[in-house]
Amino acid sequence: MNIVLGITGSIAACKAPEIISHLKKANYNIKVVLTKQGAKFVTPLTCQALLGSEVYLDFESETSPDQMDHISIAKWCDILLIAPASANIIAKMANGISDDLLSTIYLATKAKTFIAPAMNTNMWEHSVVKNNVSKLEKQNVIILGPCHGLLACNTEGLGRMIDSCEIMKKISPKKTNIKVLITVGCTQEKIDPIRHLSNNSSGKMGLAIVNELITKGVDVTCVLGPCNQTLPFGAKYIKVISAHEMYEACMNELQNNMHIFIGCAAVANYTPTSYSNVKLKSSNDLKIKFNKTKDILKSIATNSKRPKIVVGFAAETENLVKNAKEKLHNKKCDIIIANLITEKTGMQSDVNEISIIDANSIINLELNKKTILAKDIASI
Repeated sequence: MNIVLGITGSIAACKAPEIISHLKKANYNIKVVLTKQGAKFVTPLTCQALLGSEVYLDFESETSPDQMDHISIAKWCDILLIAPASANIIAKMANGISDDLLSTIYLATKAKTFIAPAMNTNMWEHSVVKNNVSKLEKQNVIILGPCHGLLACNTEGLGRMIDSCEIMKKISPKKTNIKVLITVGCTQEKIDPIRHLSNNSSGKMGLAIVNELITKGVDVTCVLGPCNQTLPFGAKYIKVISAHEMYEACMNELQNNMHIFIGCAAVANYTPTSYSNVKLKSSNDLKIKFNKTKDILKSIATNSKRPKIVVGFAAETENLVKNAKEKLHNKKCDIIIANLITEKTGMQSDVNEISIIDANSIINLELNKKTILAKDIASI
């Protein structure tokens, strides 16, 4: 989804980098338009560093004014978000004044528009501002806040821009009634306070799927094993470490009548029978006994609260289709997403090559970025 973030002249503009970060985590395609006054509070370089692309300034600052940026950007965007929105930009929008790039984009776009006002309490409560806000509401502009709090003028009152997380909740796609439970990452089975057994799962594939589901408005609960990746905004995360903790978390969440389960995590099949409270010293004959962990995928597929669709993952080093079909049958799930682990694909990699297998068909997806493959998986 394409979003234009307009930043105007308010001390709350210092929060714009945080909004940009949230938008990136939520996988929006972003363009930033910074007004002259906004640039006095946050620099174009700061926004550009976070964005990784050009920041749009006022007309006289455009490098190619003949390209009519205000029209191309207006057509490109699905959402126009102005945060913070000063009294000045509110007045321009309400009264059809278009003397800078941002106000002109507003007049030229058909995108859904949100503003997050930020100003002194007396300004916000002034009859002129109230009248302008009323005009914008009649133009179907959605007003986000402001809220009550400490203002830059060292007074407390109404006029503070709402928190960036609240802004994200307001602009996110309309929620569907679909509830998905997904496991992501690896598990760690502790041996002593220093050592554990684990695997190379990075969580990249699972989190890419989480992100796609959020974009579709799905209610996502993610049971997350140890993972160093950036978490997409908008999901419920339950952080666990061991296979047992992941099992318990999944069984608890299953009571919330999930529609779909996706077992993307690489869960340990075995865990040490005992845990040492002190570091085990080096020994040539160290022996560790193991117990089998509970089978999360099969337990969910055979549960009385079984979701309508149960999806498993199979990472294999040989006989990919044969092993995946056996897992499909043995685990009693509906779909298996299988991938062959090689030096270039699978765990830790940014790319993958997968096969989507059910009882009647096999869909082979060619080598691609995990973020792209996640779109196909989320559309199943």
